[in-house]
Amino acid sequence: MKTTPKKTDSQRPNPVKIAVEEALLLNILDTLKDSMSYIEEELAHHDLTLGRTTRKNLSYAELMENDIRTSKRVIKDLSDIILPNVKLNRRTWR
Repeated sequence: MKTTPKKTDSQRPNPVKIAVEEALLLNILDTLKDSMSYIEEELAHHDLTLGRTTRKNLSYAELMENDIRTSKRVIKDLSDIILPNVKLNRRTWR
């Protein structure tokens, strides 16, 4: 069995630099936060009404949990990049 060596940070491609309006980036972050909140509410509703007793219900709940984790990670990563560069007097981050 052939294994592929794991990429290290030095082997990963260089980041791509693009110009994007600040307002668009902030709207993207707001949308991601709203979407994550919606998924959290749906998961709570799912657990309350259906539970996780069947394979299908368990699988769906785990899918939503994974989406929440991914959303949190993306929000944090984007926030770490964007928010330090945003002029705070232009917009209040919610």
